[in-house]
Amino acid sequence: MKKSQKGDNMMEELRNNETSEKKERIEPLEVITLEGDAIPAEGEATDSPCVRRGNLYKKDGLQWRTFHVNADETLLISMTTNDIVRIKTDSLINDIENGTVSACDVDPNPSFSLTEEEINVITERARVFENIIEKEMPEIENLFSVKKAKRNNDAEAILLGVSRRWLREMLKAYLRSGRNKFSLIDHRKGNYRKKVPHSKDYENPKNDVDEILKYGLKMFVKYGKPGMAYDAVLRRYFREPVEAPDGSSVKMVTLPEEERSVSYKMLYNYIRKHTEDYSCKGKDERDKQNNDRQLVGNSKTGVYELGQIVEADEMELGCYVVDQNDGETVLGKAVVYCMVEVLSGICIGAYVSLENNSMRGFQQVFLSLLEPHKNQTKGYNIDYDEEDWPSMIVPNEIRCDRGSEYMSKAYSKAMGELGIRNTPVPPGCGSLKGVVESFNGLVQTYLKAQLKNNGYVEDKYRGGDLAKGDACLTLEEIRGLVYQSVILYNRRVFEGLIDKKYLDNDVSPTPKGIFAYEKAHGRAGDPTNVNDATRPAYLFAMLAKEEEKRKFTWNRRKGIVYTFYKTELRFYSQEPWFLDILKDEPHPEDIEVRYNVDDIRNVYIRYKKEIHRVPLAEKIEQQYTYADLTWDEYDECIRKKRDSKVMKEAKQVYLDTKLNLQDTVEKQAEMAKALNPKKKKKYGKAHPEDKTAKKQEMRKDPDGITKRSYSSIDPEPKKETLTKQQEELAAIEHLRIPDEMRTMGDRKLSREEEINRILALIEDEV
Repeated sequence: MKKSQKGDNMMEELRNNETSEKKERIEPLEVITLEGDAIPAEGEATDSPCVRRGNLYKKDGLQWRTFHVNADETLLISMTTNDIVRIKTDSLINDIENGTVSACDVDPNPSFSLTEEEINVITERARVFENIIEKEMPEIENLFSVKKAKRNNDAEAILLGVSRRWLREMLKAYLRSGRNKFSLIDHRKGNYRKKVPHSKDYENPKNDVDEILKYGLKMFVKYGKPGMAYDAVLRRYFREPVEAPDGSSVKMVTLPEEERSVSYKMLYNYIRKHTEDYSCKGKDERDKQNNDRQLVGNSKTGVYELGQIVEADEMELGCYVVDQNDGETVLGKAVVYCMVEVLSGICIGAYVSLENNSMRGFQQVFLSLLEPHKNQTKGYNIDYDEEDWPSMIVPNEIRCDRGSEYMSKAYSKAMGELGIRNTPVPPGCGSLKGVVESFNGLVQTYLKAQLKNNGYVEDKYRGGDLAKGDACLTLEEIRGLVYQSVILYNRRVFEGLIDKKYLDNDVSPTPKGIFAYEKAHGRAGDPTNVNDATRPAYLFAMLAKEEEKRKFTWNRRKGIVYTFYKTELRFYSQEPWFLDILKDEPHPEDIEVRYNVDDIRNVYIRYKKEIHRVPLAEKIEQQYTYADLTWDEYDECIRKKRDSKVMKEAKQVYLDTKLNLQDTVEKQAEMAKALNPKKKKKYGKAHPEDKTAKKQEMRKDPDGITKRSYSSIDPEPKKETLTKQQEELAAIEHLRIPDEMRTMGDRKLSREEEINRILALIEDEV
């Protein structure tokens, strides 16, 4: 195939070759008019000019090519600059008729002699570019703008076997040709790209090394980091199963570096050759200031002992978690609280929750230091030694940022009780606590690569809403992944400079190795300072104190009582010291009660300089049905019970029943009064049908003499004789006297005068 001519539009065309095996002629391009998409016939007169895709126009002294035309709008690209404009089609036609825009002569499209392989290549390229144009169509005016963010087209570049820069140039040529696929022909001498050491054909690699490098490049497009791409290569090609000595299990072991056919440097150079470098330098004012400042030291400056300084921080993972019960409700992003020992760079504590900038999170990560981490990771199926994740260490100083949890009064009081020095770094200076920041970055990197499309927020093109839709992991599953990342972090290899004494003594250049060496030969020796004697004091200092919403009261009969919406939790102990408090202590309410926010089963008090634990009352069994809840969960449970529909319905039924009973009692009493006039009560023998009377008769002899004394039975009282006037008074005593009968003039009558007045009226009527 011969090169015949060059055009100003950067497209070279090939003439016919008599020896070519296949010929293809370019057909006329699509044409539309203002009325529709119909192409006018030759010689047919038209009232308005035709606007065709691929037409060349001159406007404002510049030449423009149309590459997208429909009845509504037309897109034009400059032939000399990277500008793209969008105008209405009818406006363009009016400008052509008015002479503002003039059509330029276009050379006729010649015929080409192409092989079938070449046609397939340019067809595939055209398909890729059409997909790019379709994605960019809403904002295609900014496609080549240097001020706007560019879409990542690495996948398309790798698919076509070109760099991102060359892909951009090919796209410009394709648009300036009016989206003519023959502009995508390689016009260099020999009509082919120079052979590179490794083929770009994923399906048919030349050899094993070529296959591995292609897979690594593919993983780089997925993960975005060469290190993660090489890890994927190692997982797929350079691991083999090894059986344990006892034959109980089989583990996957990575091959040594000398046995790998592809090294990290080979893959890194291959990736750089086919992609552009990425820059992560900050661009806002604070980042520019941090990037330009002088770094005269590091985080380990002035640190000489294990446990001397620990850096603490919290980090929000970019991964959404879902509810464990339904698997659909998105709860939010997981937050990791961590503590890293500065001298060795080993992580000594980690905790995962949903609370961000919370004192509770710091309390939990501190409490995890008071016991072996094997207890914390129990149930997550993580295989590691205690040297991989040391614990039982309380530092002398904590270096942290100025988060709300570290500036709170609770944090200051806890550090004051324990005698730990608090050293907050200035705002915006994360490098001053770079050890823990490196932990945050590495954990994010470990998890991001593996959680892609599983709820992890990747970039601005795949934002939070899409990540929420892909979320599938629960908080417990995220905790297991973070704990495994901690083990990986503590086993990482230091590539940078380390102390010469570690090299002289063949110390493993890992946090685990340095910690073990300093523990055995260091300046301060073993930093472990938590034991059975000191653990209660550390625990008590980090416990939550009484708050207004959670108040504990002392009851000398019930013990310690927590009341929430009329529901009581009782804490009681049979220990002598607790009974002494209830019996002999004059003011037990002055004894402070503390609690662990995640443990409802116990509360803690300090009495006579000793820390005591008070459990839930053992004999109240219904309390232990809530034992697996936290305090917040218990409060929420009681609150739901109060506000539940069943509770409201039961209260309504009870209230209606109570009011109906009150009405019934009142009506029954009024009816009884009306039927039984008020009289002087009579006392005598019980009614013959009464059971008591029957028992009395059964105890008597036939002759009327009882066998035993019945002095407890009252004798029959004598009948009281009443006068005639008293009988009349008793007959009308129950009557209600009208108000007008109770007064005579302005004077109020007494009760006796009222009755006499009524009797007089009765006698007059008779």
